[in-house]
Amino acid sequence: MGDTVMITPAIENLVNFFNNPEIVLIGSFISVETLKNHPNVHKTIILDKKITSLVKVNNNLGKFDAFFTFRSSFRAKFLKFIVSAKNKYQFNKNKYSNRHQVEKYNDFVNDSLNIDFPAGQLRIHTKHSKKNKSKKILGINPGAAYGTARRWYPEELAKVATALSSKYDILIFGGPGEKDIAADIEKFLIAKGITNYKNLAGNTTIQELINRISSLDL
Repeated sequence: MGDTVMITPAIENLVNFFNNPEIVLIGSFISVETLKNHPNVHKTIILDKKITSLVKVNNNLGKFDAFFTFRSSFRAKFLKFIVSAKNKYQFNKNKYSNRHQVEKYNDFVNDSLNIDFPAGQLRIHTKHSKKNKSKKILGINPGAAYGTARRWYPEELAKVATALSSKYDILIFGGPGEKDIAADIEKFLIAKGITNYKNLAGNTTIQELINRISSLDL
């Protein structure tokens, strides 16, 4: 989901360059769920992991004015090869280095279209309407991909939540694989007598997660 979010400035620049185009999203379930509420998204297609599924999907795609893939895998290369489009572009991870991932994706779009649009803010569109809150909300996401070494200790996160609990209600986020560390944070909060929290780890859909995050104050 993180990489998908980092693509969003590049997508906004594509929308600006092509003057309000209709977008067909093709990708994994998580990617499509994250981006499907963009006002320019006309159609969404979720791919499974079998490469043969690409051929079946392509038969129903029709023709495009432009095709962009932000993946450099063989699977993405194959889809680029079979899709029907006037212009086709594929991200090359070896070409873009020594810069933030957001800049890599944005530079890919700039180079493809011979433009120089700056990378704007990360943005996920949602249909969620914000409600009036009696108290500000603090979000904690203790997980990190590619190893636990990138995670902060649960007791340290709990200390932050405890220190801010008088001003904020607390939401603990996480995927199914992060239930244990979220439970550890919860134990520390209980030990400190903190009750104004919700542990949502492993219990939200992608859209629910996006809506919850959009309501955060911190």
